[in-house]
Amino acid sequence: MRLNRGSIIPSWLNDTLISEFRYFPLTTARDIYKLLYQSIMGSSHLITKDILLIRKEFLDEWTNADISRTPIPFQIISPRFLRCHFCSCKFHEIEAKEVLNSFILSASISNQDFDLFRSLWKNMIEDHHWGIILKKFDDFSEINTLLAQKTLPLMHHSQIYRDTYKPAYRVISREIAEKEIKNFAIFIK
Repeated sequence: MRLNRGSIIPSWLNDTLISEFRYFPLTTARDIYKLLYQSIMGSSHLITKDILLIRKEFLDEWTNADISRTPIPFQIISPRFLRCHFCSCKFHEIEAKEVLNSFILSASISNQDFDLFRSLWKNMIEDHHWGIILKKFDDFSEINTLLAQKTLPLMHHSQIYRDTYKPAYRVISREIAEKEIKNFAIFIK
């Protein structure tokens, strides 16, 4: 795992955090928790429902996504996973069925590495840069208290994030997206 100079977090996580604040500057500690959770765990927790219901919810959200919302179709959140933003995908005429198939296939390869999550969260708090930023958020203490529990709770985005950005995305495997989504490579740096 490569670290940034003077940092105790991996470079991919530093890049992910920078990207998150660049595109979504009103991100809070709750949103960072969710981002870190998704970057490690993927999306398997969403595939506990009937496949027809998953398809219906996906297509409803895809249909209602406002194409003016997010500037990037694919936001890299870890070496393995990315967020596929519906609004920008629609703008770039990426097919819903390609994204849906990628999402369903991705859920089967997600992992539940709670120890890695806790370790990276702890390192972010202790990091000379990100620790200062995280501790300034009003919701930091609440999130840290939740992390003291045995299991990691799933979370929605903060209210300000939901109200401002109206997030509509799915977490998918980068490897699967490369195979399932036409022209995927032109959107990834």
